[in-house]
Amino acid sequence: DGMRTGLALAVGASLAFGASGSLARGLFDAGWSPGAVVLIRISIGALVVLPFGLAALAGRWDVLRRNVKLLLLYGLLAVAGAQYCYFNAVQRMDVGPALLIEFTAPAAVVGWMWVRHGQRPRRITVAGAILAALGLALVLDIFGGVSLDGIGVAWATAAMIGAATYFVINGNLTTGLPPLTLAGGGLVVGALGLGLLAVTG
Repeated sequence: DGMRTGLALAVGASLAFGASGSLARGLFDAGWSPGAVVLIRISIGALVVLPFGLAALAGRWDVLRRNVKLLLLYGLLAVAGAQYCYFNAVQRMDVGPALLIEFTAPAAVVGWMWVRHGQRPRRITVAGAILAALGLALVLDIFGGVSLDGIGVAWATAAMIGAATYFVINGNLTTGLPPLTLAGGGLVVGALGLGLLAVTG
């Protein structure tokens, strides 16, 4: 039952993130910048999630202090960085290819865990990664001579690295941080980081 609920939430989150690219395109056409879109999006998320994150922390401030560096990395790279890079990619290329490039992050995580931690993937995992890569190649039509925006692909690849960081940090169960506290703290850090970027230009 918990597995089914978790899977439904994961699919819902993926659909919501995928739809955000199309919605953001309309804002770009109206003159918004990628930074502004992400700042508003993350700030609203921070306001919604932070109270639940504080409640989950239950006054264990020492856990928060021990994980300050992790929260900074998570907020700046996995939360703000991934979204900022994705929306910059969407500004220069179609939503579908940008999203597919970013969603190769699980394959990058498999490679990272193999190289960094010696966790050799099972055959079915390798087969899934190969299928995902082939699917990406077909969608991008890299064999058909279609010209892609190189800068857009670079932004989407940077977004993929941010998303992979998101998965790796969330998969670490040794920090002691409740998931809602990690999410709320990451959103606050991401919003503050993007706000500082906006103020400084």
